[in-house]
Amino acid sequence: AGSININNGYQKIYSNGATPGYNYYNQFFRSRGSYSAPTAVSSGDYLGALTWSAHDGTAYQMGASINAVANGTIASGSVPTDLFFNAGSSGGGSERMRITSAGNVGVGTTSPASKLHIHSGSTAATSLTLQTTNSWAASIIQTDTSLMKFNNGGQDRMTIDPGGSVGIGTTAPQATLDVNGYARLKKNSAQPVACSATNDGAIALTSQYTLC
Repeated sequence: AGSININNGYQKIYSNGATPGYNYYNQFFRSRGSYSAPTAVSSGDYLGALTWSAHDGTAYQMGASINAVANGTIASGSVPTDLFFNAGSSGGGSERMRITSAGNVGVGTTSPASKLHIHSGSTAATSLTLQTTNSWAASIIQTDTSLMKFNNGGQDRMTIDPGGSVGIGTTAPQATLDVNGYARLKKNSAQPVACSATNDGAIALTSQYTLC
């Protein structure tokens, strides 16, 4: 084991040549056993990290890191590896995001169950916000009462309750579809479906302003 200290400097890596591929990289090697007789790692073993520390006037505080950890069944030719990101103000921070070996991304969870999994870590509401440079923002919000809200322009535009009822213009839908306002049906030049038992329940506005 050893270390390299660079005082008031920086590290440069140059790569030249026309050959495509990885011409420059830093590598972290991790095993159990010894340097001369390495053995397989185990699930949960940390494989390496990049850390950042800053001085607070008294001591250095590590506030952020990027870490790799073996996470899964280790077999010949296969070491499932997660990458997780810590951030905070001291003590290395806390895990904020993880990318699993399966490619799932978790924010607030160490075991994301889908391509993007956001967890509040408490009973507080969780939201995903999309915003442009003109300050307009849209959010998808999961509340602590299991309501899913779609917010745009600072107002809730649509709500889905735990029973599957959808409210547009209301946050407390009283029916499978509850519209607080008016709905527009495009007028068809001809009857689009036959008024029969097969299409029972279909609503279509024809040129004669009749409903089927």
